[in-house]
Amino acid sequence: MATKKQPTDKPSRILKKGTCPQLSRTTDAELTYNIGYSDSSHALFIRITANSGGGFFSNEWIALEAITNVIEVLPRKEPFPALVLKPLYQSRGANNHGFLAAALRQEGILVAVDTKPYLNLFGGMKAFSDGIGKLIQNNTALEDEVALHEAEVEAKREALIAQVKAAAGKAPRKK
Repeated sequence: MATKKQPTDKPSRILKKGTCPQLSRTTDAELTYNIGYSDSSHALFIRITANSGGGFFSNEWIALEAITNVIEVLPRKEPFPALVLKPLYQSRGANNHGFLAAALRQEGILVAVDTKPYLNLFGGMKAFSDGIGKLIQNNTALEDEVALHEAEVEAKREALIAQVKAAAGKAPRKK
């Protein structure tokens, strides 16, 4: 089977920020996620940006097209675990796929199976696409807290490097 070419660019703007519960019924932790859009490729992306429960996750952007391509090859109307989403991530963390499934459920793209809370069904894309389409048309562009945080971290790192270099230049040399 030939695979479809996936978008390789990244979102140029954030259309939506949302929160959702984790899949686990044993925690009250919430996840925060972003829906992004690339003006150049017209592709949609999703990423997890925060976890109030403290578990590790990757904030990689995952193309919605890649997600639907994974789901489309699964048997129709048969429940599937979030584990099928794991190959979409570069980072192979243990939580990524489950957290992604939780966000996709919140958006109605996936639906929980009543009797098996860790299994999912494809819920469809129409309602999601209609809502997101309005945000695209309205030129919605929300602040990217992840990029701002990464810029702050980089600036602090650069400042620390400069301090270390300055201190090294002032230290007496040993003979």
